Amino acid sequence: MSAAVVLAADYDRLRHFLNEVPPTINLRDWDPIIVTRLHQLGFFNILGHAPDPNLLVEDGDILLMRIIRSQNCEKLAEVDEALVKLGRFVSLSDDALDEKITHTLSIISEVMANVTQHAYRTDVEFEYTHMGSFWVSAEADKARRTLRIVLFDQGATIPVTYPRMERTDKVKRFFRRALSSSRRFDYEDDGTYIRAALRYGGSRTDLAYRGKGFPQMGELLDTLGGGELRIFSRGGWCIRSSNGKVTSGSYDCSVGGTLVEWKIEL
Repeated sequence: MSAAVVLAADYDRLRHFLNEVPPTINLRDWDPIIVTRLHQLGFFNILGHAPDPNLLVEDGDILLMRIIRSQNCEKLAEVDEALVKLGRFVSLSDDALDEKITHTLSIISEVMANVTQHAYRTDVEFEYTHMGSFWVSAEADKARRTLRIVLFDQGATIPVTYPRMERTDKVKRFFRRALSSSRRFDYEDDGTYIRAALRYGGSRTDLAYRGKGFPQMGELLDTLGGGELRIFSRGGWCIRSSNGKVTSGSYDCSVGGTLVEWKIEL
């Protein structure tokens, strides 16, 4: 699903700026399972096919939320409503779900708000023209009782924006210990910046109640007792498991923005 969201975002941007739909190559040779899932997620709507009016698509034990593109959290209420339905789809009891879903939605709202505040900053030079948007999709698996949420933006990325923020002494000490003294490739420290954002939060102000979207996402995994958080930004990656273990690293190529994949076990 994460790959589908990134692919859809790139096609969406090309369609928007070229004013025409980019082609798909040898579509008949694509794996039918992948084509079906892309269709369910709304990828082919971007290519100009008639849109399906249904935001949610049920396929056996799976309930999917079609990919939504939004700016400035304008469609946040629509996403919230869909996530509630996804949560109920996998829940054994609505009462048991209420607190978890409410907490989950508040954290997702915080992360989306951070995207609009930090991803498309005016003081950053972008390699490619952006749409100032983020793309979000979700999947509920009734058999496994899991909820997977994917959020992607084509913004400046965490490794670019995070070092520019005014940081507290503890964050500066973390960077002195963790950053490479001599980088082998341009993006080598990207995973470290994501790890810091996950650990300390992403607010410029460093106030206790601001910029805590990523840390709260990790803390909820502890509360639920299961799940995983994956963050890819520019060339870096960071994975936080439900037992608190965090791993990170970097690639020498960019994902083209910031991709967050959050799997929670209900």
